[in-house]
Amino acid sequence: MNQACLTCQVVPNIPNGDHCHKHGHQRGPLCTRCNLLMRFIDAGRAPRVTTSLLSELLMHAGRCPECPPLNAGDLIPVGVPVNVNALLTDEQYEQLRDVAHVARRSMSDILREALDAWLLAPSGH
Repeated sequence: MNQACLTCQVVPNIPNGDHCHKHGHQRGPLCTRCNLLMRFIDAGRAPRVTTSLLSELLMHAGRCPECPPLNAGDLIPVGVPVNVNALLTDEQYEQLRDVAHVARRSMSDILREALDAWLLAPSGH
């Protein structure tokens, strides 16, 4: 018998074993819908769901022992565009994709690191 989803309590036909994408820790079984919603949470985005479901998703995210606790105020609403890929030239996009592939990391992580390094660099950039 399948276990109930840890966030919405639905018993799925095929449970998804959710894990933290940053640290790899297993967080427990979720239904397909909640597993997809966790992708938003893991990316720092607030999916458009009820306050109670968002609260459950945030508690679920906290099951990773290495992640700091999250609250709704830490998340960017989904309606706010944050896609910087549209600002890249085709050549820059291909280079970024190749670097991410070789590093076995997401393009977003590579961009975030580069932006952090640029912002923390001495002024004059």
